[in-house]
Amino acid sequence: APEALTLLNHFGHTWWRLGDRTVHQREDGAGKDDIYNCCEIIGTRTTVDVRYLDGSVAKGLAAVETIMFNPGPHEFYPGDLICDKDPSDGDRSSVSVVISADERTRMVTVQRLPTRGEEGAGA
Repeated sequence: APEALTLLNHFGHTWWRLGDRTVHQREDGAGKDDIYNCCEIIGTRTTVDVRYLDGSVAKGLAAVETIMFNPGPHEFYPGDLICDKDPSDGDRSSVSVVISADERTRMVTVQRLPTRGEEGAGA
């Protein structure tokens, strides 16, 4: 829960790692000097939110329970943009977004996005 988290100040380009040292105000440390509040990072946890191929979402999974996977050029996931393979369409104006995918049948459900000039298309 967000209220159980404690924000540690750090530079945006750094990540807390085991062994990093910092100063963090203890709950009982009111009025104490900085040396009383010196500490070392002894553990970290990372959670991830994932979207499965069928479009369903799971939130707050432990990152260590996932395995890195880099899909090939012919594998599509929800949110991927695709265009029709039509050699006569030089600017590839017919674009769709993948809604869901079935890895077994290698079929995807897509929603066609409006092209330039179609009603409701953005500028």
